[in-house]
Amino acid sequence: MRKKAAIGVQFNWIFVLIVGGVLLFFFFSIINKAKESSDNTVNVKMLDYFENILSGTNVKVGTVQNYTLAGGTLELSSDSYNFQKSSKQIRNKIIFGPNRVQGEKLIMYTDYWSMPYKVDYFIYLTSDEVRYVVVDETDNREFITEIFDMMPEFVNIESIR
Repeated sequence: MRKKAAIGVQFNWIFVLIVGGVLLFFFFSIINKAKESSDNTVNVKMLDYFENILSGTNVKVGTVQNYTLAGGTLELSSDSYNFQKSSKQIRNKIIFGPNRVQGEKLIMYTDYWSMPYKVDYFIYLTSDEVRYVVVDETDNREFITEIFDMMPEFVNIESIR
């Protein structure tokens, strides 16, 4: 009789361990889903924030604006922009910048595109971590000087030979 009782107690503990593992797995999966949902919400809010910034840049031509990028990565392509895993289409905007903008600060500069009349706006995007290098292969210093004068003050730019 004692052997049956000892085996019954062991099965009770095995049952408790299995049920405890299943409960832990269940709660950790719920926490993981909530975290993914929260991350997606933050990404969509950042895209909306970025879209609001882009819609207001046409009014402020010739000014430099600094925005917080929240330590994320903004990726630009010819027809869309992505923040982390969320994406939005670019509509009726001409945006110039590196394919990937990382860092804490997003820097925007807006200028006119004139051919000989005003056609549209250029929106230049960069970060404080991006460096531009102009390779001076010619003896035409006027062209290099013109490029440097055209760039806003915030841009990390240098010339090499």
